[in-house]
Amino acid sequence: MRTDILGVAFDNVTMAEAVDRAMALLEREGPHLVVTPNAEIVQQARSDPEFAALIAQADLVLPDGVGVGYASKILGRPLKGRVPGVDFAGALMDRMAKLNKRLFLLDLDGTLYLDRTLFPSTLPFLRQIRAQGGRYLFLTNNSSRSVADYVDKLAGMGIPADEEDFLTSTDALIAHLKARPPYKLCYAFGTRSFQRQLRQAGIPVTDQLEDGIDCLLVGFDTELTFQKLEDACILLGRGVDFLATNPDWVCPTWYGSVPDCGSVCEMLTRATGRKPTVVGKPQPDMVRLAMERTGFPPEQTLLVGDRLYTDIACGAGAGVDTVFVLSGEGTADDLSGSEVQPTWMFGDVGALAAALETGEAPRMAPSQPASGQAVPPRRSFRALKSFLLVLLSLAGIIGCSIAAVWLLSSVFHVVFEDVLMTGIRVGFMAWLILFLIFGIWLIWKKQKDDTDDTDDT
Repeated sequence: MRTDILGVAFDNVTMAEAVDRAMALLEREGPHLVVTPNAEIVQQARSDPEFAALIAQADLVLPDGVGVGYASKILGRPLKGRVPGVDFAGALMDRMAKLNKRLFLLDLDGTLYLDRTLFPSTLPFLRQIRAQGGRYLFLTNNSSRSVADYVDKLAGMGIPADEEDFLTSTDALIAHLKARPPYKLCYAFGTRSFQRQLRQAGIPVTDQLEDGIDCLLVGFDTELTFQKLEDACILLGRGVDFLATNPDWVCPTWYGSVPDCGSVCEMLTRATGRKPTVVGKPQPDMVRLAMERTGFPPEQTLLVGDRLYTDIACGAGAGVDTVFVLSGEGTADDLSGSEVQPTWMFGDVGALAAALETGEAPRMAPSQPASGQAVPPRRSFRALKSFLLVLLSLAGIIGCSIAAVWLLSSVFHVVFEDVLMTGIRVGFMAWLILFLIFGIWLIWKKQKDDTDDTDDT
C-alpha cells in the first residue's frame, strides 16, 4: 500500500525495507524500475501527467529529499523516513556483494548433523536456501559411505535429497584417477561401499594383496583390520603410488571422535616413511567439480564447514567465500595463528540463516566471538585522566574562592577572622586528603587494567 504525497504514491519503507524489496525484485525475471522522487520531481509530476504516470509504473517509489518528508507530516501521512537514491544504490550494491550466493556447498558431519543427530536449525536453513532460489550440494570427505548410503541417511533425518545433491571425496578420487594414465590394479583400503563405488566407476580395484598392484587407495575405513594395515605397509614398501581421500584427523560422533583417514595415513607414514597424495578437501577439486556440475560462478558460491584445515582451506583454494561454523570439530580458538581464515564465522547454520535473512553477514576477525558481535572495548584509562583534569580544575576554582575570601577578610578585618581562617585550613586539608586518596586509587586502577590487558593477550 503506497502513501500519496501531492499526487505521487510513495512506498512507505525504511532503507532496510527498500533494500529487501529490491533484492526480492532481483529474483524475478525481466527489468525493474526504481525511482526516488524529491520535492522538485513531485512538482514536475503535478504539472506533467505523462511523467506522473511513468513514476506510478515503477516497482519502487522511494522518498528522496527532506521536502517530501516535511510534506508527508503536514498532510498527516508521515513516511518512515528518507531513502536517498545514492544511499539506496550503495546499500543495495553492498547487500548484493555480500549475499549474492546461489550455490551453497555444505559439509555434513559437524555442520548439519552430528553422527546420527540432526541439528535443530538444519531443516529451516535448507528450506530458506530453496525459498531464496538457491541450490545446495552436500560435500563430504567421509568416504566410508556411498552416495546412495547418504541419500538414505539424510532421508531418515527428514532431508529430501537425491544422488545429484552429493559430492564425496570418493567422487574427487575417481575424477583424479580418470584424469591421469590408468593404473593396472589398485588396492582399495576402505569400506566395501568405498570399493563398490570405485568398481562402478570403472576403476580396477582389489582388497587382497596380489601381484600387479601399482597404487594404494586409502579412505575412511570403518571396517579397518590389522590385515589391511599390514597389506598397505607391504605395498608402500614396494613403492606403489599412495593416494588418500582426505586428511581429516578425526570423524565426530555423538560420543566424541574416532580416527579418520588422516590418522590412518599418519600411522602408515610413521611405519613406512611414505606420505599420501590427498585428493579430497582441502584440495579445491571438489568445489570446482560442484561449480562445473551446477554452472554457478565462484562469486555466487559459498562453502560452509566446521574444519579450517579441510573445509575452509578447500573453499579458499577454489576462490569462493567460506563460512566457518562452530557446531562440529572447529572452535574459535583455531583461528588464532591459522593461515587459513574464513570469510565469515557463525556458531551454527541457524546463525548463518539469520544473517542471510537480514542481509547482515559481517566479516569476522579471529578476535571476535562467533555471534558476529565485536568484543566491547575496555574502559579507557584516558577517561580517568580526563576526570582527573576536571577534578583539578574544580580544585583550582575552590582554591581561588578560598583565597578571595581570605583576602577580603584581611582587607576588611572581619571580626570572625580566626574562625574563618580555621575553616579554610580544615577545608584545604580535607581536599588534600581526598586528592591523595583519589591518586592512590587511580594508580591501582591503572596497574589492574594493565594486568588484565596482559592476561587477555
